[in-house]
Amino acid sequence: MLSETWLGKSIRGKIYYDDYRRLINTSLADSSRMRQLKGKVKETAKEKKERKKEFMENKEKAFTIALPVFAGLFIVIALLVYFKTRPKEMEL
Repeated sequence: MLSETWLGKSIRGKIYYDDYRRLINTSLADSSRMRQLKGKVKETAKEKKERKKEFMENKEKAFTIALPVFAGLFIVIALLVYFKTRPKEMEL
């Protein structure tokens, strides 16, 4: 049957070469994929500890980096508003 398929058609199953090739390619692709597990994957104690450590580091970075940046932006905006809205000096 294989030799007949390589010629283009199979007399027995009427499988054309393209259909046969597609069948082989999909079966190879399906067998190489890993099976998806149902449910949540359990994390080990080590992974949990690393995740908590990363969370704490990110929380510290928020206070050491983000807050000073926002405070600086607030001060710049406040100064701009102050200088643009203050009354001009009048000559008497």
